[in-house]
Amino acid sequence: MCRAASPRWRAAVAWAALTELDPHDAAEVAALFLPDDFAGPPGPAFDSVIAEASFWADMASPSELDAYALATVTRMAPARRAAFLTYAGGMQ
Repeated sequence: MCRAASPRWRAAVAWAALTELDPHDAAEVAALFLPDDFAGPPGPAFDSVIAEASFWADMASPSELDAYALATVTRMAPARRAAFLTYAGGMQ
């Protein structure tokens, strides 16, 4: 019967694998396995909607940013979505 690997051994293997990747790729791989409920949903806007959105985005995980951005863009009216995508396409 095979004994399960210890948490220390699994951590060592994960560390060894991640250190072989470039830092950006390592962060993306690690993010797949980390809980991504760091920021939670955006809170109410006390100052301005854009200020609250920016504050929340500073704390959000990459998967939260992706999820809220996709949900928001897909629910925009077609003309507004086209204008937004034109604006966003110019950002770099």
